[in-house]
Amino acid sequence: MGKMNLKQNTIILTIAGFIVKSIGFIYRIYIANSIGAEGMGLYQLVLPVYNLVLLGLTAGVGIAVARLVAEETARGNHKNANRIALVSGAAIFTAAAVVVVVLYINLDFVVNVLIGDIRTKSAMLWILPAIPFIAAITALKGYFYGKQEVMPNAVSQVAEQIAKLIAVFAIADLFAQGDMERKCLFAAIGMIIGEIANVLVVYLVFQFRKTRRTANASGQLLRKRDIGRSVVQISLPITANRLILSLLGTVEFLWIPQRLALYGLTNAEALAEYGKLTGMAAPVITFPSMLTAALATALVPAIAEAAALKRMNGANRQISRSIRVTLVLGFLFTSLFIAFGRDIADLIYPRQNVGQMIFLLSFTGAFFHLQQTLLGVLNGLGKEKDTLKHSMITSVLRLGFVWFGIPVFGMNAYIISLVATNLVGSMLNLRTTIKTTGMSIELGDWLLKPLIAAISGVISAPVIKMLAEAAIPQPTVALLVSGAATGGLMTIILFLLGVFELKDILQMLPLKIEKDRKL
Repeated sequence: MGKMNLKQNTIILTIAGFIVKSIGFIYRIYIANSIGAEGMGLYQLVLPVYNLVLLGLTAGVGIAVARLVAEETARGNHKNANRIALVSGAAIFTAAAVVVVVLYINLDFVVNVLIGDIRTKSAMLWILPAIPFIAAITALKGYFYGKQEVMPNAVSQVAEQIAKLIAVFAIADLFAQGDMERKCLFAAIGMIIGEIANVLVVYLVFQFRKTRRTANASGQLLRKRDIGRSVVQISLPITANRLILSLLGTVEFLWIPQRLALYGLTNAEALAEYGKLTGMAAPVITFPSMLTAALATALVPAIAEAAALKRMNGANRQISRSIRVTLVLGFLFTSLFIAFGRDIADLIYPRQNVGQMIFLLSFTGAFFHLQQTLLGVLNGLGKEKDTLKHSMITSVLRLGFVWFGIPVFGMNAYIISLVATNLVGSMLNLRTTIKTTGMSIELGDWLLKPLIAAISGVISAPVIKMLAEAAIPQPTVALLVSGAATGGLMTIILFLLGVFELKDILQMLPLKIEKDRKL
């Protein structure tokens, strides 16, 4: 399993990302329909705390290990590369074990005060023992990225999704008739089984790679304390930044059900609304983000190289085209979700009344996708501090909407905050991009023409849907045909307006990344 170039790595990551996103989406639908909106809301209360603990233990470690492993590999010191991964993994495992013990001792406080619902206790009891293993494997994942071998991490992500999907299918009958605590536990067990599969795949491949490379070891062994010092120096600033954002996000999610109670909902109703939003509607809206995520990933090295070589004209062309592609896709999907959101909800979440939330969340689409692309651009330009500052601003704004808006306007206040903060974040990131590169705004191609196509799609969709339903008796097939026809119509309009060209579509494919990097 040798070192691969950027093009090969991006192809692997894009394919793996599509598979992971697709299986994960099916898993989400199955879990949501199995445990219902309230059960999903209860499970979604557990995830922010779990993610916060994991992030506090591992954020920045993967990057630090990847960088150090890359340096040692370049020197031919493969034994040191292995040692860096093992020492880092052991340190994280030990730290995680201590944290888990502390959480176990104070579990009643965690579920009653921090999470705010005692029914999450069983899920936390199952999740906590897995945290040291999940955290430690971050070091081994960093090892493979440092070796520029993305296949192990890509395969482990696919294995995780397949394992948890099989697991929930296998144990569903055992939890079908349980109370809400048991349904929350059902979702948590599925997640943990998937994470364990991820850990096992990465660990087994690492053991194979370590054994194979031992014969090629050379150079002086690094001391454990030197490895620890280097990892901490690199990872600490990254960990601090991500931990701040994660903490704000955790507070945001835990506040939502509490503020909904002040709006007048019962605890069960508040959890149901929360579950519908975060566990059902949001995954539908963000599903197309795999396209812009692939573009953002590819942009980082491309923009970084162009900027380093002072080829700013080429960088600006790349950035402008990427923004145009992103907004075109964003408005296209926004139009489809506005037109067919309720039908999609009825198809995948029958009798859950999620259609209105998907409809409202659809207005976040274009600027949510734009945020992803601009983050890739700014990371490529070395503006990580600016992106952190902008993310903190939008997080604080959302917290304000949650605290002051939800008790008055209910969940609509939070949805409005998502639309507003995605717009504000996009504008802040765009302003920094323009200020850094001197790039000019192309208002017509970026905004006006895509809007014309999107509005045309929304207007024509009811007619297309009516004709499809008249010709096709099967509702699911009729919906797919209607969506495809509406999307095709908008694409034709974009081509006629001169916004979308063949090279823009090819830019989205990993096979063209190396060519685009030479701009």
